[in-house]
Amino acid sequence: MTTASGHAPPDPRQYAALKSFLSGGFGGLAMVGVSHPFDLAKVLMQTTQGQTSGSTPSTFGMMRSILAQNGIRGLYKGAIPVLGATPPVLATCLWSYYMGQVLVRDATGGPARPGYPSPDLIDTLSLTQVGLAGAFSAIPTAAILGPAEQIKIRLQVAPAGVKATAFGELGKVIKEGGVRAVFRGTGLTLMRDVPGSFFYFATYEGIKRGLTEGIDAKLNPLTVLLSGGIAGMMNWTVAIPIDTVKSRFQSGSTPGTTLSACFRQILAEGGVPALFRGLGPTLIRAFPASAAFFSGVEGSKILLDRVL
Repeated sequence: MTTASGHAPPDPRQYAALKSFLSGGFGGLAMVGVSHPFDLAKVLMQTTQGQTSGSTPSTFGMMRSILAQNGIRGLYKGAIPVLGATPPVLATCLWSYYMGQVLVRDATGGPARPGYPSPDLIDTLSLTQVGLAGAFSAIPTAAILGPAEQIKIRLQVAPAGVKATAFGELGKVIKEGGVRAVFRGTGLTLMRDVPGSFFYFATYEGIKRGLTEGIDAKLNPLTVLLSGGIAGMMNWTVAIPIDTVKSRFQSGSTPGTTLSACFRQILAEGGVPALFRGLGPTLIRAFPASAAFFSGVEGSKILLDRVL
């Protein structure tokens, strides 16, 4: 098919993928600003050794301690590598999420809701198809997120008063185990994010549809905030046990410690509940962070629709 000028019209898929990529980046910027102080509290709770279940400080107790020692800037300790990595990671995530939708649609014989009146591919898929596309999105991002989170965790657990930099910690990692050590824990990142992303995107889409479909309701900021916030909490409820082991493994607190040794050490400190250490700050963070992410995504898509 050609236009009146004789040129083929632009492929809408190409623009859909590009818009997904750009909107993911905007969403990532919004997420970091909201979530980092809570993430810092979570990591410190997960990596402090020798704690029993009763001695673990509360989320806000940990944050008050950080404020008392280092002020507001202390709440954003380790944020530089996150700001460098999160927007491109989430841009890649949203791009691969769209490509996952295409792959799942083709692999499962087509959209589950072929007659749905929407130009967006996501609206024609079942929630299971959406979840599978979300799980696929975690695969390409793990190679970026694994190394970045390792550096972030090392910066966050550095003792107060010790001047640590992202490049300095990267050098230490390479010195300890070579370039290969940069990817230490990346497999755990994949194990955490594949199931987490399945529930993340399926929950967001399911709640969003429930609040808009069948009642002629338009997507509005409150719907996005609520759907995104609950999706974030679901994601981390599924992911937190593996994330706890990963944080301890990547922190470098005991060089040479194996993954299985980290797992046994955590269980010895508090049994199975110790695997959920940090769940409080994670869920407190997850709602506003994920709400901010999806607000950034949906808002930027509206702007991009006018440009592309």
